[in-house]
Amino acid sequence: MNIRSCWIEIERMNDSMQGAFTDVAQTPLLRKIRSLIPVNFWKEAKDLFQLAGPVILSQLMVFLIGIVSSIFCGHLGKVELDAVCLATAVINVSGISVGAGLASACDTLISQTYGSKNLKRIGVILQRGILILLIACFPCWALFINTEHILLALKQSPEVARLTQLYVWIFIPGLPATFLYQLEIRYLQNQGIILPQIFTGLVANIFNAVVNYLLLYVLTLGVLGSAAANVVSQYCQVILLFVYIQWKKLYIGTWAGWSADSLQEWGNFVRLAVPSMLMLCIEWWTYEIGTFLAGLINQVELGAQSVIYQVLTAAYMIPLGGGVAASVRVGNALGARNPEKAKTSATVALSLTVSGGVLRGAGKQKLGAIGNLVGFYSIGFPLGVTLMFAAHLGVLGLWSGLFICVVVQAVFFLIVISRMNWNKASDEAIVNAGVKINVDTSCTPSNPQTEDLSTGQCTEDPTVLVLTNLSQVEISTDTEQLREDASALEIGVTIVGKVLSTKQLIIRRGLAFLSGPVMLAIGLVIQLTVSKQT
Repeated sequence: MNIRSCWIEIERMNDSMQGAFTDVAQTPLLRKIRSLIPVNFWKEAKDLFQLAGPVILSQLMVFLIGIVSSIFCGHLGKVELDAVCLATAVINVSGISVGAGLASACDTLISQTYGSKNLKRIGVILQRGILILLIACFPCWALFINTEHILLALKQSPEVARLTQLYVWIFIPGLPATFLYQLEIRYLQNQGIILPQIFTGLVANIFNAVVNYLLLYVLTLGVLGSAAANVVSQYCQVILLFVYIQWKKLYIGTWAGWSADSLQEWGNFVRLAVPSMLMLCIEWWTYEIGTFLAGLINQVELGAQSVIYQVLTAAYMIPLGGGVAASVRVGNALGARNPEKAKTSATVALSLTVSGGVLRGAGKQKLGAIGNLVGFYSIGFPLGVTLMFAAHLGVLGLWSGLFICVVVQAVFFLIVISRMNWNKASDEAIVNAGVKINVDTSCTPSNPQTEDLSTGQCTEDPTVLVLTNLSQVEISTDTEQLREDASALEIGVTIVGKVLSTKQLIIRRGLAFLSGPVMLAIGLVIQLTVSKQT
């Protein structure tokens, strides 16, 4: 009897508490707060975290290859260690940052195309990226072969400059591997496939440690061995990931073999790739220049800056992973013609402070590049240098200026994203993906049409996308569902906009392919001319 009475009392208290919570939840303040939170906020946050976590680990694997190489070089001597660290900075600034930035165009194009289900176009975009990034290797090599002269002009030690040049010379064959790996990563991650990069990255790091040990400790090759180990490790990464893609058949549905269509639409790719490169490089170069400026003060400041920079780079993997996840989610939603979902993804991403990924996913890299340019080189960096030297604050002054820059940059990005027209962004994404909205005055707003870019076929159903084979599928960004739908789409729209004739392709692409060797030849002429004068 007592137990039953207690149970009744507990139920009464529970009912009263629920009523109290309901009353509190219905207060105007809490209702207003709840209205600011998207309906699917927590589900989207969970999806973002599930995607961001593996990305963080995969990017950490890439970062660790350089760190491991530096650790193994610690016993070689101060000059050798300085040369390896300086060579790594040169390769990052004039090589890897360029390739990673250009490859970021795929964050927009592949994510949006994947969301639209025009999967065959993804393979063509990848092929286009491979061709353009291989051409981009040549101007990078032109800078590589003049590394010693550039460092001497910047008052670096002649011995350090000589060893740095040796390291960079040996790394030249490894640059295409780093560029191709960046494309492989984006090909997979923009389809929501992340785990292969972690597995292959882990194997590549173990392989890198073994090769460094053999070349530096067993064969005692010094700086030459460190550079060779780096090159071999870069190829290990790209080959392992390629083999994994082939083994697991991850290319099914998106790759139909090499196509002449990859020679089309270079203008559209470059219009996204160059701002993407600037968006990344402006920020990356600022921190590298900061390390050089710290060395102008004294060795203590240089050491402090180097430690801070390495810690910052490791910590940066977290927002980088979040940014990639945001780019994938926003791009997939826009390509699937779901601007509301894209807006929800952007809102969740902003709460995680990864606005850069939102801009990439929406194809707004130009605004991102402008924000970085103004924030870093017009505000933060000049202020930091002033505090560093004029105010004698050293590294503290530099980082104070960069902190102010990041605040200004974040405010600018927030304003841009908050004022973004998501319906327009979705229309642009559909064009990138090979499908567009048919703006026809005969169509009422309640009865919109979609139009295939190449055939002009329309449908009145706003929840479908029309491809060249007129297959209609419901919009979904679920990976397995998209793979199943891909089997029904033998041919998708692979070219958007004006199609160049064979003659135009031969002339334009021929000049593009020729421009690379010409720039390398100019670099060689400069190198030989300066060498004769010294």
